[in-house]
Amino acid sequence: PALDLAPSRRAATVIFADLGVVGLHEDPERGRDELRRAADAAIAAVAALGGTLQEGIAGAVLALFDGDDHLARALAAAVSLRDGAASRSARLAVETGEVVAGGRADGGAFVVGAPVGAAALLVRSAQPGEIVVGDAAAGSSHGGFELRTRTEGGRLLVRRVP
Repeated sequence: PALDLAPSRRAATVIFADLGVVGLHEDPERGRDELRRAADAAIAAVAALGGTLQEGIAGAVLALFDGDDHLARALAAAVSLRDGAASRSARLAVETGEVVAGGRADGGAFVVGAPVGAAALLVRSAQPGEIVVGDAAAGSSHGGFELRTRTEGGRLLVRRVP
């Protein structure tokens, strides 16, 4: 669904996804084809659960979910992306909080706020095929999704969706 052009503050959940597309640098045409397939699958998975996908760059995309059950819908979309919609080597991060979002005149969307920056940083800690969940999302009701922790030396690294 397209966002209203007027920007507004809202509670939302974002997914930052590195789609795991290989070959972008070695063979640009092959990389383009892989990226197109992964992006089309991501658009479908996100739209099916009422989210909006922002344009990606270099194989990464940002999805926004707002309204009722936005966290549960974002987690379901992340699982769909991980389990085949995009790539089994995709790395995903999910975070929730207050954002300012709106539509652009060209039909695209924009979203800014702490959850966007947190998810963009958090995705770096994800392993291929892993969904990591930020502190705010982990502390919220997550619609029946089980979260597990990955630790190193007794230190919490990430909360993840199995």
